[in-house]
Amino acid sequence: MLLDPLAAPIGHRLLEVRDLSVSASGRPLVQGISFGLCPGERVAVVGESGSGKTLTVSALLGLAPSGVQVTGSAVFDGTEVVGTPESRLHRLRGRGMALVAQDPGTSLSPLSRVGRQVAEPLRAQGLSRRAARARALELLAEVRLPDPAELARRHPARLSGGQRQRVAIAMALGAGPRLLVADEPTSALDVTVQAGVLDVLSRSTVERRTALLLVTHDLAVATQICDRVLVLRAGRLLADGRPAEVFTAAAEPYVRALVEAARATSLVAA
Repeated sequence: MLLDPLAAPIGHRLLEVRDLSVSASGRPLVQGISFGLCPGERVAVVGESGSGKTLTVSALLGLAPSGVQVTGSAVFDGTEVVGTPESRLHRLRGRGMALVAQDPGTSLSPLSRVGRQVAEPLRAQGLSRRAARARALELLAEVRLPDPAELARRHPARLSGGQRQRVAIAMALGAGPRLLVADEPTSALDVTVQAGVLDVLSRSTVERRTALLLVTHDLAVATQICDRVLVLRAGRLLADGRPAEVFTAAAEPYVRALVEAARATSLVAA
């Protein structure tokens, strides 16, 4: 079901994307995407591999890969992201936008203890060493990690994959961002661990009224924890609406195929 791409719920839009396109060597990768996102809203971006999900959210964060060209507009809380120098975008990230990557290894240093890594962004905000350390333990507890004080003394290699991803979420939440972007945050985890991490992500954003932009291939996850869903195919936005409307009506043949594939996978898993 294709809705007005800018028909976000009533209220001030935290993020407004208009005609966003990404290309490389003249080849279009993302084409003319438009949508809005309000404070506290949770939106899933779904589609098959290569549909442009990660490229889209990377462009919104100003983190598109080198060698690609980004055009159009992505205004976050009144600030244009597209074409803005990195020096300004760097200040926008953290308290404005934060990323939870698919692989926590990209955000965690193997050489530094977990507690210190969670505390570092807090120190950058002006907290004293002691206050940052105390707040880091609170954040580790908030993402439901057992015995935060003991875990804080470990290096990432001594944590499970699910624990590392929870640490990455704690780091992202530490600055109090208004928008949290999670790019396939559970794809490398087993089903049981996935459920725990997604519960932490969902609960934390709801309690903080933090907007969530979740990239996922799992339609069940999109339905369970998100208010809206964007369906991408080959770099184009096919549908934008409430999960029940998009997946139940499924007017687009591609969306119907995604739903049928998800049902088949669910039956096999059962």
